[in-house]
Amino acid sequence: MANKESTRKEIRCHRNENATLDVWDNKKRERERERNVRVRGTTKVVEISTKIKERRLQSHRHVMRRTNDYVVRSVMAMEVEGKRGRGRPRRKWMDTVKMDLGGKGLSGKEVQDRVFWRSLIRNVEPT
Repeated sequence: MANKESTRKEIRCHRNENATLDVWDNKKRERERERNVRVRGTTKVVEISTKIKERRLQSHRHVMRRTNDYVVRSVMAMEVEGKRGRGRPRRKWMDTVKMDLGGKGLSGKEVQDRVFWRSLIRNVEPT
């Protein structure tokens, strides 16, 4: 009976020791973890979200430079009839483009001059 009790105490002791080591190991990992900002600085890469915004604005320019009878432009101008469902309205592509334009301080009328537009929306890679 005493032998079983000592075995249980040893098992509990090992469990506590392992748990303590796990906590210490996790804290060590957190200290060693490199942050995204630091990694982007060393690799000279822009955030993926800014690249996505840049590509979205390039696509917007592509669509807006086409003629008015272009299918995508006519679809953009369409309104859906009927009642919409309950809840928050879904985010539309054009709403996101307007937010991106506002973030860059653009009105959207600059799309006709391709070189000027590219210079406005281009995100400079860090050097």
